[in-house]
Amino acid sequence: MQEKNNKWTLKNVVTLSVFTVIIYILLMIGMIATNILLTPVGAYFASPGISALFAGPFFIVMVNKIEKRGVTFLLSLISGLLFLFMGQLYTFLVYVMFGILTELCYLGKNSYHKLVNNFSAFFLYMLALSAGGFIPMILIREQYVEWYKTVGNAESVSAMINVYGTLHGVLITIGITLVGCVAGCLIGFSILSRHVKKARI
Repeated sequence: MQEKNNKWTLKNVVTLSVFTVIIYILLMIGMIATNILLTPVGAYFASPGISALFAGPFFIVMVNKIEKRGVTFLLSLISGLLFLFMGQLYTFLVYVMFGILTELCYLGKNSYHKLVNNFSAFFLYMLALSAGGFIPMILIREQYVEWYKTVGNAESVSAMINVYGTLHGVLITIGITLVGCVAGCLIGFSILSRHVKKARI
């Protein structure tokens, strides 16, 4: 049953911190692995979906353990700040915006324990990873491309434009992210029901 007391405890803060670090590391591993194994264009397409597959279970367990208002916003905010530390201003802004939207997914009774609510929030969280690229490409294309040239090489800039600068590229990225989120969430709920709850972690 979803907790009526929405007051955060020290245990909640520690849990959020640990899982946020794990999830962020998995995002980085997904990005690095796809860049090594795939072409630059392929990496842009696949990275969010691959990362979602591995980060999904940890997201599900974290939300079900904490089940407090603000958990997904704080996850998004901290993730965004980590990207900001790496110089990704636009990604930070998108993570904050999408973080607010993730909180709307948990309106209603027992929402932190329902697959649909968790999937919706996790999809928005993972979508921010690529939306940090395609939203600026839609709104401020020339400015974003010029900025991207200062942080990436010619090959990565070309790949980014080919993926985030085209409608079919954005749709393919969203589709792959969607598939990865579904798989990650299903695995997470399976782990939650079979192991975590039984062990009372």
